[in-house]
Amino acid sequence: MSEEFDLGDAILRVKGVRDEMDPSGVSVSVLVNAVLGLDSDEEMEELVEAAMASREGLPISDMELTVGIINLYKWRCSKI
Repeated sequence: MSEEFDLGDAILRVKGVRDEMDPSGVSVSVLVNAVLGLDSDEEMEELVEAAMASREGLPISDMELTVGIINLYKWRCSKI
């Protein structure tokens, strides 16, 4: 994925995934894939999972979730 992200489209994809999820929730891998597409990988999923665990069950909006995943991706890319 380029450094230019279409935030609106990514938020809509996350919303679509969350709207279709069953009561047990949606997997982190599905959410990361909805935001990053082909740039989604196991390491990104682990980073997002750790970040979400730190929220201790607090609710998160589609926008916060999407921006958080994009920011983690950008952070990881800056470390490579």
